[in-house]
Amino acid sequence: LTTHQEEHQLARILGLKVNPLDRACRNLQEVLQYHQETEKKRQKLPYWIDGIVVSVNSRELFTRLGVVGKAPRGVIAYKFAPEEATTVVEDIIVQVGRTGALTPVAVLQPTLVAGSTISRATLHNEDEVHRKDVRISDTVVIHKAGDVIPEVENVLKNLRPRQAREFSMPTTCPVCGGKVIKEGAIHRCINPKCPAKDRKRIRHFVARGS
Repeated sequence: LTTHQEEHQLARILGLKVNPLDRACRNLQEVLQYHQETEKKRQKLPYWIDGIVVSVNSRELFTRLGVVGKAPRGVIAYKFAPEEATTVVEDIIVQVGRTGALTPVAVLQPTLVAGSTISRATLHNEDEVHRKDVRISDTVVIHKAGDVIPEVENVLKNLRPRQAREFSMPTTCPVCGGKVIKEGAIHRCINPKCPAKDRKRIRHFVARGS
């Protein structure tokens, strides 16, 4: 076997499951065309995909190209544009992490995006909230960053209702009431006995791979 395509053909002969959408492309233009065709088909597939994988067909060349860390140079993921949806910000709450960092989180009207229902999206920090000008009751465009993490992309300001409310970070911890200080872009609870920090530390300690 001298090509990746031949390996797929052999797998089919042996009765192994091989994705029927695979294709050998002769040049980059055919790769671009295949990418566009597959993106149009993605909604009709019985499983979710966020792109295609492009591999060098020649096995000898694939080996010569080598590996960087764990990533072979002869193969690359070619992602689709992230799927977007619109929804309404019902509230903005604040979560406290194990280091005491306060993170604003948008509570959204549940909306289907990229195969799952999204009801919350991180807003990262207060500066990011103000940069995007996200307000409670706003209609927003959301997507999954990397097709994984829910994120507010932008605000549809032409749909902003009069009762839309601006957000500001609390001056005390929403869990323990302790003092909050600002370090750069991050607001942080400095109470060493904050129960939210304790819970997150324990979860982090017992988490798989930590």
